[in-house]
Amino acid sequence: MALLADDELQVGELTKRLLERLGYEVRWVPDGKQGVTVARESEPYIVITDAFMPVMNGYDFAKALRDGIYSGPIGLYSGKLQDIQAMHPDMGQYVDELLEKPFVPSSFREFVGRLESRRTQGKE
Repeated sequence: MALLADDELQVGELTKRLLERLGYEVRWVPDGKQGVTVARESEPYIVITDAFMPVMNGYDFAKALRDGIYSGPIGLYSGKLQDIQAMHPDMGQYVDELLEKPFVPSSFREFVGRLESRRTQGKE
């Protein structure tokens, strides 16, 4: 199962469809707080999150997951990657892969492939 956290309806729908085409069952939540709850209930295979969301943003979501809840691969996407990396220079401790928005399906597939590689190589 892929856990997807994104509050934007259009981006979330697109991302969910792309993940389903890659063979994933998808649990989609609108913020990191709900994502933490889902991750506690069922161990996702991969987690993908938007950076900027209400209630709990992607950075705080990833950080919360790494606090004993989830050790698998986490990917984060954003239209403002440079800004979020500048705000959180320690992001690499919590997030495994980054993707710039807007993205095309082929770059998203590569992004997911890198997350899957981390999972299968045991780099969790």
